[in-house]
Amino acid sequence: MRFEPFVVVLPDQILGYYEEELAPRLKRQGLPVPLLPLVEKQIREILTLRRANLEMERWLRATRAKARVEILLF
Repeated sequence: MRFEPFVVVLPDQILGYYEEELAPRLKRQGLPVPLLPLVEKQIREILTLRRANLEMERWLRATRAKARVEILLF
């Protein structure tokens, strides 16, 4: 949720996902391929979540790299 508001999904990215991932996968499975306007919202959500996850992973790596852990023995 923290990264999603900053993710921008462009129309060409939606079209690319549709043509390169969704349509071929459905065709391989023998399923009908819906028209792009019918699935555009779902594709936008998928791409937004993917990008947000990438940003979160990048942030976590950077945060871990800066972290300093000390073990105190009593």
